[in-house]
Amino acid sequence: MKALRRVALVSTVFGLLLILFFFLSRQRQAQEVVLGDGSTLRLVGALPGGVSYTTEEPWHGFLRRHVAGKYLRWLPRARTMNCGHAEALSLYFFRLQIPKDGRRGRFWERIETIEAGGHVYSNSSGRCSGSLEDGNQWVSAILSRYPRRDKRFPVILYDNEQQEIARFVVNNPNTTSFPEWQSDSFPITQSVGGTRLVLSGFERYRNDYGGFWRPQVEIMEEDGSESPYRLRYFQFSDPTGNRGPTLSPKEPVWKSTVKLYRPKDGEMPDEVKGHFDLAEIPKVGQVFPRQEVMTIDGLEMRLLFFSGPGVTTITNGTAFHAEFPDRDLATGRSSSSGAGGFTESWESAHHFVVIETADPGDDVELLFTIRDQDGKEVERMNSFHGYEGGNLRAPYRRRYTFPISLAESVTALRVDCAINRGLSFEFLVNSGDLLAESFQNP
Repeated sequence: MKALRRVALVSTVFGLLLILFFFLSRQRQAQEVVLGDGSTLRLVGALPGGVSYTTEEPWHGFLRRHVAGKYLRWLPRARTMNCGHAEALSLYFFRLQIPKDGRRGRFWERIETIEAGGHVYSNSSGRCSGSLEDGNQWVSAILSRYPRRDKRFPVILYDNEQQEIARFVVNNPNTTSFPEWQSDSFPITQSVGGTRLVLSGFERYRNDYGGFWRPQVEIMEEDGSESPYRLRYFQFSDPTGNRGPTLSPKEPVWKSTVKLYRPKDGEMPDEVKGHFDLAEIPKVGQVFPRQEVMTIDGLEMRLLFFSGPGVTTITNGTAFHAEFPDRDLATGRSSSSGAGGFTESWESAHHFVVIETADPGDDVELLFTIRDQDGKEVERMNSFHGYEGGNLRAPYRRRYTFPISLAESVTALRVDCAINRGLSFEFLVNSGDLLAESFQNP
């Protein structure tokens, strides 16, 4: 009986080893490059943005399901990473044997991918990073532009001196089919909300990056009046999802998105303007909670508080506290959750005003101007904003903080707010016609 058990055990182990060998033999050999500092950069994955990369191999999972845990202590701990957005490509790297004085985090400046026809896509690249065992590191590069139709393509990393530091070949994980677009002929006319835009073509200019285009447009109001809108922004996109100032000539049709806005320093209609009055100036370490609400052009705004120099804390959205600590003050905001609830804290060496709004959405610009009792604009110091949602203040999604430098003569303030809604136009143009244009002087 014991002999039969030994035979069964040996057979089981042998079978598991065969299965293990089968799975291991299917694993693609990772590409590696030795960097200038002696560390090794290993490309371990290329996935659509938003899809997690895991170090858990299929054979790891098989063993965990079929073998008792005490025999699997040698298996590495699974690590899962997720970086990027749905329209991007995320490259995952392991950086190994990093010297003690080696640079961590993002150690490249720019990433290029090369299309089969030779067109180069350049990405400054967002990134994520984290720690692995034994002092190693994982890094992810987010590529928003790349050869989406190619099954495989080169990826080249450059340092801040524009020197190549690594080169890999990536298998494209995206197998999506793409729509076919039909181009229009110039001139192309579109109307949005009573404003008419005529696109008569593009002028091509040369710069240090090769070249760029400038749309030739005519803007008018359909009632015959002069249009208050001006061209602010445009970019190209193609059917595969790439966007940028120039795209692959292999794509016969490009989409040109043109956006118009009223000038920031121009006069805004009364229906898109509003203001908050601040009749009293807080002292150092003092806060005036306001919670005053107004709605402009359908967007709700709330004047949260006006604070003197120091640190202002709000607990659970209602309890305000201000102080001036005996230390140097930075400008910023932080938040935390604990037994006492949700706490937000702002600090600044200057007076500061905090306004929160609902998410204004795409193509909406919020304009804020702060003036004293004489109508003179006061100096704003490194204004910033952040997002907040899914907590006690869920309806209000964006927080604007305005540190301001106030003279002693200032006794009251007025915060003027305006909503500048952009108009977006889209045109389908023949890329061959654009590329045939000769270059002009900038």
